[in-house]
Amino acid sequence: MPKIQDLDSLRDKEENDSDDEHQDDDMSFFVGGGKNSGQAVFGGAPKNPEKDSKFADEIFDLAKKHGAEVINEDEMSGRQGASGSRTNAFATTTGYRLGGLMSASPAIPPSHPTARSTEPIVVDINVYPNGFSVGDGPLRLFQAEENTEFWKSIIHGSIPNELITQYGQDRDRLDVRLHRKTEDYVEKKKPFQGAGHRVGDPPGAAQENPNDSVARKAPALPADLAKAQEQIKMMEGEKVGKVRIRLPCGQMIQATLNGTHSIEDLRDFVVTAVPSLSFSTWRFMTSFPSNVFDDENVTLEASGILNGLTMIKFD
Repeated sequence: MPKIQDLDSLRDKEENDSDDEHQDDDMSFFVGGGKNSGQAVFGGAPKNPEKDSKFADEIFDLAKKHGAEVINEDEMSGRQGASGSRTNAFATTTGYRLGGLMSASPAIPPSHPTARSTEPIVVDINVYPNGFSVGDGPLRLFQAEENTEFWKSIIHGSIPNELITQYGQDRDRLDVRLHRKTEDYVEKKKPFQGAGHRVGDPPGAAQENPNDSVARKAPALPADLAKAQEQIKMMEGEKVGKVRIRLPCGQMIQATLNGTHSIEDLRDFVVTAVPSLSFSTWRFMTSFPSNVFDDENVTLEASGILNGLTMIKFD
């Protein structure tokens, strides 16, 4: 029986095989889910040995070694067309479809079948030499413990539970695409919005908040998390749900609230759990679909993040 590698064995290989040859193909495009849950497509991109991450390369290589079926260019173009905008770098790449790397993910029918769209929901996972991001979300590290299950699902040909939970009954429409990037992730600079600096202001008046660098790395300590939950006033008889929040440091925390609680209440929870975030300017956002919440008076149920996942976006 062939040996199934996992993240730990990949990490060991990364440490012990520093002199290995670069793999034959530089993987750039990988798709999972959609009509055939747990399947995937990926393809080649120009090589860039100087910037390639060995760990990321091994993930793609492992997927390929467990059985890849070549798909034609027309099919690849069709899949890309369904996802909206795409860069030309991926438009004509050769693709591979992965079969059952382990046991196939079971197709789970919606709990309430209704006439709804059959169009695929494209979720892009961008893999950089220094980590990965989901959609337009922040950089996440391969080695972080909270990301282990995510990557175990990917290398075993399954859609991560994180995405399945996010999309609920639409999970059967997920089209998960993994893009291999040859450059390190760099946080996008904010476009100038005509605010924060006036003629006559002293130099440096609109500089970035110096606390942001601290807040981006700050985790939620167990005592602060418990205090944050205790401060939420739960209403008896109201709908109860959970909201998972991915902090800028990569840690995932969870709050239990009523559906009638507002996004502002969720903010109070976060700044109690991570006090340094109270000195920075940020908003809640979701990455798939991408949405930034400017109106914090909206209830959690109305916003769609009750029993879902949200992240923090610095302004």
